[in-house]
Amino acid sequence: MLKGISDEEMYEAICGTRSPTKSSLLEDSMTYQVAARLSRGRAGVKTSSALARLKRMELEGKVKRVKSIYAVQLCWSVTDEAITS
Repeated sequence: MLKGISDEEMYEAICGTRSPTKSSLLEDSMTYQVAARLSRGRAGVKTSSALARLKRMELEGKVKRVKSIYAVQLCWSVTDEAITS
């Protein structure tokens, strides 16, 4: 479960920074990578939980799916609306 994980922590798991900028938007991450980064120092972070949170954030316009070379793996990027500076 991803209770207690902030949007900033999700941004950091996707693009490597809590405060995304235009230059950091070049970084995209697969769902399993986001889950692995979130699980550092935490127990119980599953890929399915990360996927559910990413889908919620997608509905809110904070992240978007981007093209991937893989047929079934989802790749994510922070949207322009989430940029703070």
